[in-house]
This record gives sequence, C-alpha cells and structure tokens, in this order.
Amino acid sequence: MMPFDPSIKLEQLCRRHGLPEGSAVRFLPLLARAAGARPALLHQAVEFVDRQLQAQAAERASARRLAAIRNEACLRALAPLLHRWRPERAG
Repeated sequence: MMPFDPSIKLEQLCRRHGLPEGSAVRFLPLLARAAGARPALLHQAVEFVDRQLQAQAAERASARRLAAIRNEACLRALAPLLHRWRPERAG
C-alpha cells in the first residue's frame, strides 16, 4: 500500500466534488499532520475535509443557480423595453 500523500488526497477530493484543485489548499496542514497520527484520526480528518469540500461545492452550485435566476429576471424585465426600441436613423 502506498503511503498517504495529503496533496494527492486533496486533489482526489476536489475532483470528487467538482472543485478546482486549489480549493483545498487550506486543508493541507491538517492532513499533513493527521498523516502521522493513528489511522482512525487520519480517517476522521479526511472525512472532515470531505464534508467541508462537499459543502463548498454545494455553495458554489447555489451561487451559480442564483446568478442564473438573476440574469433571467433581468432579461425578462428588460426584454419589453428593448423590443420597443428602434434605432434612430442618421440624418
């Protein structure tokens, strides 16, 4: 079995949750320290990081949905104004 590599584990967790690789860099010290601990503690640390990244991914998805809703609402509000607009002819 390969030794535990915190960087590789964080990359795997980011991929699992569809996050950019750098999203988990703040957890690197935690997993590096947990790597030298007993296996049960390492497992708990990995589960904690996994839950945090899952929550971050859900938050990002919610923000994207909210932005899409706002964009659609803006388009619906502006569409009637724009469709009545006709450019003026020069001269």
